[in-house]
Amino acid sequence: MTSLRRHLGIVGTMLIVLVIPIVSSAYDDQDTHPRLTRLAFRNSSIDAVLKIELGLPDGAATALEEFPPVFWAELGATHEDSISFCNASNHFHNALKPFPAAAVSDVAGVSRICSRPPQSSVVWGTRFRSPTDKGPAVGNVYDWDSTRFSYLKALTLESTDERQEALADTFFSLGHVMHLIQDLAQPAHVRNDLASHFRPFPEFPVTSTADLLRWAASPFEKFVSRTPQLVDNAGSIRPSMLGRSLPGFWDIDFYDGTNPSDDPGAALGLAEWVNANFASDFTILTETLNPADRHYFPYPRRSSTNLNDLFSENMAIVHDVTAPDTKTDTTIHISKTDDGEIIQNFAHVSYFWRDVNLVAPGTWPGLFLQLDDVAHADHARHLLPRAIGYSAAVVDYFFRGRLDVDLADGDGGLVLVGRNAADDALGAGTLRLYADGVGSREGMRFPASAETAVDGVATGDPLPVVPVTLPPEAAGAERFVAVYTGALGAERPEGGTIGAVIGKVLGGVRVEEIFANSSAWMVRTPRGVFALTKDGLPLTTAQYPVVKWGDDESQLIARSPLTSAGATITVFRVPRKSSSDFDTPLDSTTIALSTVKTVPFPSGPVASAVVTSVNYRQSVTYREHFARSTRTTTFRWVPDPPPNTDPSQGTYVFAGSDFGPFAFALEYEQTIPFAQNFAVRLDLAHNADVTRFPPPYAWRLKDMYVSATGRVLGLAVVFLTIPEIAFATVPVHRLNQSGALEQSRTQTIGPYFPEATSPLLWALFDLETGAVVASTAGPVITHVSEDAIDDLPQGQVNSAFWAESVAVYTGGRDDRTEHQGWVGVASTNPTPFGGTIGQTTGSFALPSAGAQSRSFTGWLRADLGEAMTARGLTDVSPDMRPGPCRTARVQGDRDQPHGRLRT
Repeated sequence: MTSLRRHLGIVGTMLIVLVIPIVSSAYDDQDTHPRLTRLAFRNSSIDAVLKIELGLPDGAATALEEFPPVFWAELGATHEDSISFCNASNHFHNALKPFPAAAVSDVAGVSRICSRPPQSSVVWGTRFRSPTDKGPAVGNVYDWDSTRFSYLKALTLESTDERQEALADTFFSLGHVMHLIQDLAQPAHVRNDLASHFRPFPEFPVTSTADLLRWAASPFEKFVSRTPQLVDNAGSIRPSMLGRSLPGFWDIDFYDGTNPSDDPGAALGLAEWVNANFASDFTILTETLNPADRHYFPYPRRSSTNLNDLFSENMAIVHDVTAPDTKTDTTIHISKTDDGEIIQNFAHVSYFWRDVNLVAPGTWPGLFLQLDDVAHADHARHLLPRAIGYSAAVVDYFFRGRLDVDLADGDGGLVLVGRNAADDALGAGTLRLYADGVGSREGMRFPASAETAVDGVATGDPLPVVPVTLPPEAAGAERFVAVYTGALGAERPEGGTIGAVIGKVLGGVRVEEIFANSSAWMVRTPRGVFALTKDGLPLTTAQYPVVKWGDDESQLIARSPLTSAGATITVFRVPRKSSSDFDTPLDSTTIALSTVKTVPFPSGPVASAVVTSVNYRQSVTYREHFARSTRTTTFRWVPDPPPNTDPSQGTYVFAGSDFGPFAFALEYEQTIPFAQNFAVRLDLAHNADVTRFPPPYAWRLKDMYVSATGRVLGLAVVFLTIPEIAFATVPVHRLNQSGALEQSRTQTIGPYFPEATSPLLWALFDLETGAVVASTAGPVITHVSEDAIDDLPQGQVNSAFWAESVAVYTGGRDDRTEHQGWVGVASTNPTPFGGTIGQTTGSFALPSAGAQSRSFTGWLRADLGEAMTARGLTDVSPDMRPGPCRTARVQGDRDQPHGRLRT
């Protein structure tokens, strides 16, 4: 028990706060939201939708206004935060409140500043005012219904340019909605905790509009933004879309404050699950507050945790943890052990918990529990997969409609026939056909039928027949698009909105469209759907995951899986008549292919050819800056009360604790050089489909092609992974009791490739000879970079902030000044206990950390580099974004560290 007391209880009352305002909102809008959106797109079916439903052969790589769909979605996700503070105040939803009352309300003045009260994010994004009732527009020009309208324009506008712009607008607007979903995986955004985003210094209180508009990130958001690998490695936990309404992604109105759940099947709305299972800075175990309190929440509660182990001083809660920076720390965390999700490091226990409990025993545990980075990491491991999965599901929900339609000869002419291929029933709506123009009107789109009413069409049931009337501009058209608008499952047109939108492109690619059913490759033609066979057996997706047309209409190119040695690229011959129709019997349902050639991949010539050579040089300057201050604790003499009359009889009583200014100084500096030279070859050892992230580079086959002359070409992308260079060991220092520098441990620093050159190159090469036909890079690429690492950690053991403890005893019989040694300063809140903090030394500017310089030669071959530079499309300057946490602590900007530290 004594050893636990020594660890948990520290003599004296050292109370200090380093409150850090960070310019951002919700998850970081410059990196985290785009990163989450990118991963959500990868986990969605958007590529197949664009290829199969909309006839865009490049799928997710389709250029819309020069950029792919994910670019526009990422831009929208970023834009949703950058519009204004007032816009960002609509990014909160308390799942325990009715939708209209679920907006953030814990910071006074928002309504006055914004001239309107905040909206719940579900109301802001969907207009729904309950899980079933939709209200009027609330002023959000990027909500779900606005996105639907952009999609309708993308399908039906007359000119190609207008349709492409509208489809880009669709993804831009959809990115805004995805942002709102992702914010639900940030606990403060579902627990009425806007206050955690405003962390001004005590000397800068919120007293004006300008103060309130100083939007700041919560510590959890800051942690995720500086730990992007947690996002990249998060995986995806998707909710089921079957039977789900749009607001159900937020809140299905199941959790009522009494029934928390771990929800392994992701059945709940994301806001409900997060509200019940996680805490934010000002809502840690707040079930004992008055239910009317703005930060009262019934769960998680004390009984959900092992908090009693702290009060009973159970040694089990003192443990070593590996922090996200890979450092090992001895610390105290309580765990969430019941009532839903199990979270090992739920909250960090302040080293001053005993002092707090002595001053205010049994009070709100939030006074001595904080969410440190270890707790943030455990929270993030639960939350980020759902941020990705739920926003991916919203993309698929938007495009979930399916029309299995075709053109046929009717009694009175051409008609559109088909069935509802969606999982949801079609309610009241309309179906209309559009045709693309021909000749001088090519690229234009025109109505080719009247609007035909649709109502009550269940999954798999036939659609009403739509008579086709081709306009003169589209006489002889070969490409069409069928468009449905109206009710789809729970999504309905109401309040002046158009409801769901479904598009299906026919012709063009559809005329002879290669597609896969559940297990085999098929071709759709004007005569019907045929199965592709080889030697009498179906051509399966297991054999050939990719099959596509070659340049010649009589050739197909296919590849086997690239996940192991022995992969092949095969060119097939398609039987044709002189009329270009397939040479098959009229009653046949199959098309028999013959093999033209099979190329092993990667073949010897391909694997041995040098695409480029890389010369890599990096120097990392490792620095340690310490800030020193004096913490003066004053004890004043208080004579014993009557009947004592002797003023010399009494005791010294704590009278206050104050910090002087922090003065920074460079304590240690070391520069570490790294170097590696290597040749880039498209060999099996570096293929990313075979080996996961092989060092120092990896490549993938992104596309393949067979020309009319039979030449087989491949398009490969090469990206750098991890340098094959030994890590360097550097010392980590602390101050001893006398204030002298001493080594406390070591850590390792490793090199890394700058993200600015990702991907390294694209190369078009001959799959048979290995000859590089074209490459975006020159024959030699030289990387020279300089970086600096200079963290400013906080903590009792490893800290950049140090204070000499001085105790002053005054007014009594034994007045004295005691110098009690130097201690590392940890972050805790002194507000309830008094005490002040002096400002940091104003004239001291810390040197920047992170990227210092970048030089890339040969990354783009000369002609390509000149052309892109002239158009402003290249920028390989270092990412030198100011690091606001350092700006707050010192007078002078600092930069985000980009070095890799390991223990």
